Amino acid sequence: MSSNGKRVRKSEPYLCGKHTPPQPGDERNGDYSREHLLKMDARFRDRVERAFRLGLESRAAAAGRVAASGALCVSS
Repeated sequence: MSSNGKRVRKSEPYLCGKHTPPQPGDERNGDYSREHLLKMDARFRDRVERAFRLGLESRAAAAGRVAASGALCVSS
């Protein structure tokens, strides 16, 4: 018991660490399958390319945004 007379409970062990073997469903990222994420990525890339062609977006500005955020692009 602690000094205030209440029981102190230990936290539950973390079960999803780096060394945990793969589990069924791990191929999903949130509610989306890998295939669905790749389709969404392709659609986004198509729309960004269209914005570049129409002059609605600057490649330099877009490149600076990606570099600043450190985001990685997935290529199919």
